[in-house]
Amino acid sequence: MIKKCFYLSFIAISVLNANSTTRLDDVVVSAAGFEEKIVDTVKNISIITKEDIQNKGFSNIKDILKRSPGVSISSKSVHGDQIDIRGQGDKASSSVLILVDGVSINSLDQTHVGASLDTVDINNIERIEIIPGGGSVLYGSGTRGGVVNIITTKASKNKEFHGYLTAKYASYKHKEYQANLSKGISENIFLDTSFQKLNKKGYTNGTKDDKLSANASLKFDISDNQELILNASYAKSELVVAKNQLTKEQLKEDRKQAPLGIHDSEITQYSEYISRKRKYDLKYTLAQKNFSLETLSFYQKLTMKDRIDKNKGLKFKFKVPFEKGYLVSGYDYEKMKAQRGEENITKVQKETNSLFLIGKYNFNEYVNSMIGYRKEYASYTMQNTENTINGNTKANNDAYEFVLNSKYSDDGNIYFKYEKGFISPTPYKRYDKTSVTPLEYEVNNIKSEDYDTYEIGIRDFIFGSYITLTNFYSISNNEIMRNMHSDRSFNWENIDETKRYGVELFLEQYPTNNLTFNQSYSFINAEITKGENEGDDIPYVSKNKFVFSMNYYINSKLSTYLDYQYFGSSYDKEKVKVPSYSIANLSLNYEFNSQLSFVTGVNNLLNKEYNEYQSTRNGKTTYRPAPERNYFFQLKYNF
Repeated sequence: MIKKCFYLSFIAISVLNANSTTRLDDVVVSAAGFEEKIVDTVKNISIITKEDIQNKGFSNIKDILKRSPGVSISSKSVHGDQIDIRGQGDKASSSVLILVDGVSINSLDQTHVGASLDTVDINNIERIEIIPGGGSVLYGSGTRGGVVNIITTKASKNKEFHGYLTAKYASYKHKEYQANLSKGISENIFLDTSFQKLNKKGYTNGTKDDKLSANASLKFDISDNQELILNASYAKSELVVAKNQLTKEQLKEDRKQAPLGIHDSEITQYSEYISRKRKYDLKYTLAQKNFSLETLSFYQKLTMKDRIDKNKGLKFKFKVPFEKGYLVSGYDYEKMKAQRGEENITKVQKETNSLFLIGKYNFNEYVNSMIGYRKEYASYTMQNTENTINGNTKANNDAYEFVLNSKYSDDGNIYFKYEKGFISPTPYKRYDKTSVTPLEYEVNNIKSEDYDTYEIGIRDFIFGSYITLTNFYSISNNEIMRNMHSDRSFNWENIDETKRYGVELFLEQYPTNNLTFNQSYSFINAEITKGENEGDDIPYVSKNKFVFSMNYYINSKLSTYLDYQYFGSSYDKEKVKVPSYSIANLSLNYEFNSQLSFVTGVNNLLNKEYNEYQSTRNGKTTYRPAPERNYFFQLKYNF
């Protein structure tokens, strides 16, 4: 099936005529730190717009990103989903950087915790930018797989009172309400606020997800070329999940049941998590003819049960254009703290100071290059209340990047990129548990992971189709692995080398003004090339992913959206095969007038049975089932 869909995509190219170049006019900020058009960037970047999100009735960020080229999602933990790009597998939480307005939401505890995506209100997203494969020079540690930058809505310059109200109802007693209110307070001060309330039952019996969030953005236009933006957000989530996964027999018996567990001692069916997140950031920008600068200060705090995460810092960027290109320099400071436990409390801290420099030079109107360098200084502190952990350590890391780009036509370019990047370990990987009785820990000498990535990409309009094609090859050294011992002690080691290579293809056609087709295909081979598991595939990496979508405007008021997603098979940590699966989704959008509209649809249209996650332990495989066919309806009123 995957091959047939792939070939049909290429057949479609030859019969379609392009009538739009809007993709190349899209503006991004994630490539070099300042705004520039896609056509001027030297990397293949995917963009998901506000219209893409709102017109298709998405419920969460996970559903949005699953449709994106080369991106997969692992629901490994109730503490957050893992976003995987370019075959990171079970290490995605440490090698794919997730940003909200340029601030990382990755957790320090990357062993069990993914990014807190559920704290982001998708109705408050302006766009999402996805950079596959690298970004260490601009962003620092943890970008081997790529960068996802979620950019939220800012206050507009509309002085009139305006906004919108939405109500959404869906399967599993999903009820969601949102209000957005915006107004110009004065000639140069503008306010945007939004509120969201969500209540829903989970697919598994007895589970639920309740959420309350509020966002505010205050924009102050100091002058025509200066602005100050203050953002504040608060989110509270109450989540009840099944404590255990289902066996194959339990799946056949009842996919929706919450089992008592696979061990006699496990008699609790559910776990409850209440989380609260507060986030504040202040951004100042100045754009002059001969230079631009931007400063961003931020603070965020996440609390959940027996864990607290805090993150604060300052980012500074300075851009100087010259006749043949530009130079970007910057400084990043970040202090991340985490606390775990209720009795024997473990506290850790990672503090980084980084400098970076990026230069772009245009040799002529057809050829340009980009070169960059980053230096990171990191310090670590680890301790607990019983003083069984007490240590400090430091580490320095370097990142390099070189890009050579040829713009061979108005729309087309081809580039080569080399990047030397790093993944510095979190404080939780800086100590070993050397003894269980008595409980003893010891600070280790673990090294940072480093990687070399080679990439060739092309972007153009060819035979009536917008196309991006990327080939990549990446070698990682000193990959960090945890060795678990029979007495439940453990130690961390740099023992593995891994290799990842593949192809990413995205196609878009516009046969008429009211019809758009998208196809994306990614092939990834990810394997362990040195160490104890040499020759094995990296767990939880699908070799093939294919997405086809169609957006058709039936008339000026009515449009429909259809997508088909295929995810190839992979293997879990015990080398048990994770089956492939495919799903289709359909939505319908109708605008009564400029004020009132609705979107309705069906997820998992063909009612496929598949699983969000699979794991094997001591020879026993268990599963977390995904929802079957489900429905949604959303009404929106603009004023």
